[in-house]
Amino acid sequence: MAIDNNSRNMIRAGKNGFPAQGTDKAEAEAGYCPPYLSGKRRSRRLRKKLRIGEFQEFGFEFEVKLKNPHSFEEEAALIDSFISEVIEPRSLAFGGSLRGGFIAHGRRGSATEEDRTSARKWLSARPEVDSVAVGPLIDAWDW
Repeated sequence: MAIDNNSRNMIRAGKNGFPAQGTDKAEAEAGYCPPYLSGKRRSRRLRKKLRIGEFQEFGFEFEVKLKNPHSFEEEAALIDSFISEVIEPRSLAFGGSLRGGFIAHGRRGSATEEDRTSARKWLSARPEVDSVAVGPLIDAWDW
């Protein structure tokens, strides 16, 4: 029995459209999306739109404990200075409050280890802050 080209492609693709073992790396990267993300292959345009695969974006969480209770105005002034001195110069986006939140890149892209270090150093240097916990880089869209 002869195998036609269509059958050959099905055998090569493997089960459920995923690359079979032995498929070269370039083919796998061309449209392969791991099963834990979607369970099927997606086009580059769709991976970009869904922010998965090579278009995944990362951010980080932080938590701050203050030494003493502060008034609303004092906390607002501290947040304003944090945003103007750390967030805006690095083109980051900030969501949350002074006591904790999430930081990611303001446009397409990811926060970096330098961004984490910068946020931690700035917050730790403030006399009002007792302790700072900065989490690892995680998927910004699964937060």
